[in-house]
Amino acid sequence: MYIARVIGQPNVALSSLVLNENFSVGINDPASAETSIYPNPAGRSFFTDFNLTKSGKVTVIAFGVKGNMAEVLFEGNLDAGKQNLKINNELAAGYYILQIRTPDGTSNAKLIIN
Repeated sequence: MYIARVIGQPNVALSSLVLNENFSVGINDPASAETSIYPNPAGRSFFTDFNLTKSGKVTVIAFGVKGNMAEVLFEGNLDAGKQNLKINNELAAGYYILQIRTPDGTSNAKLIIN
């Protein structure tokens, strides 16, 4: 049995605790800090840079500010290493959250389309 401290409820007993290699805690997610989008604000195309420690499937999705999925911008397999993707889009002008799902985890970044 493990003892954990939950906000407002100290010493909550857990019957099991399983953590995988992608487990992280906190607001400052290193994957998000290493993701860049430029130019931002963008027009019909922009670039995103990020690093993969493992090869695998990558999905880039734009979400509206209300959480609705606006467009799947990229889906494919990429090799490990530094990535530089040119993204062409049909998004309406506005504010979006760009979500990048990789074998290393998920990162989010703000995106503005003119």
